[in-house]
Amino acid sequence: MVVSLKRVLVTGGTGFIGTKLIEVLIRNGFGVVLLTRSPEKVKQTGRLRAYHCDLTDNDIKGVLSQIKNINYVIYMASDIDWNKSFDKNTLLSLNLNIRNFLEIIRNFEEQLEKVIYISSYIVYPLSSKQVWKEILDLNSINLYGAQKNIAELFLNVINHRTTIKGISLRISSVYGPGMNNSLTIPRWIDQAKSGRSITITGDISKEINYIYLDDVVDAILAALERGESGIYNIASENNVTLLQLSELIKDIIGGDVSIVLNNQFGSSSESHRQCKIDITKSIEKIGFKPKISLRDGISKLLKGD
Repeated sequence: MVVSLKRVLVTGGTGFIGTKLIEVLIRNGFGVVLLTRSPEKVKQTGRLRAYHCDLTDNDIKGVLSQIKNINYVIYMASDIDWNKSFDKNTLLSLNLNIRNFLEIIRNFEEQLEKVIYISSYIVYPLSSKQVWKEILDLNSINLYGAQKNIAELFLNVINHRTTIKGISLRISSVYGPGMNNSLTIPRWIDQAKSGRSITITGDISKEINYIYLDDVVDAILAALERGESGIYNIASENNVTLLQLSELIKDIIGGDVSIVLNNQFGSSSESHRQCKIDITKSIEKIGFKPKISLRDGISKLLKGD
């Protein structure tokens, strides 16, 4: 008897998280259909098909009409510039973050069992005291967070009006092999390894929640296999201050590395957002609990694991 594969349509699959996720999905027996602007960069197999698709376009129906038998959607494609203001590209980011997400659901509605939308902890307002649970009604203060929250509101409607299980995963700051080398952790590792000072810009007491790439992929797989409709926080169980992070990197690498404080607050493509995140629901409902500590994760990153 031939058993048909469960097929997952993935967007954002050539990015930092997506590349690892696709590898794990295939290893766990799923067939993967990838929408990407660069299908020529993807090694296609019997379990992985890639289609050229620009999700900032106004109309992707032609691409979607070529694809059949989709059971799940994992939507990771996103415009991650959270400092962006209103400009001529705002409508393109709306296409990417919201419109074409909904178009994919509409196109495959009759066959879809589950949709997983990759959201972010950026939807939560800045707070040094509040511990955030998975509330839906938020007051995001940037376009990125607002668009993520709007997509979640649509998912809520889908959950009440269709048989599709709609899930949003609000993920904290992810680190691991393949991440942008200009971001804090790899930049500080590079500074320490080369014998330069680790330079901290901004408030050294600000707390950040970092989660390792492998834990994030495990969380997505857990939501795919066991998740019920709703929103889930995906984060580590402990925050770390910038000062603690720099001292940890210094300790792991060893040697005579100094830490320099720069009190200037410049603009950055990276969010050092002080946000405390409650993951109780994820532990109880989908069986997700992060396994990799920050120390172990940085050590794995140094080895390229």
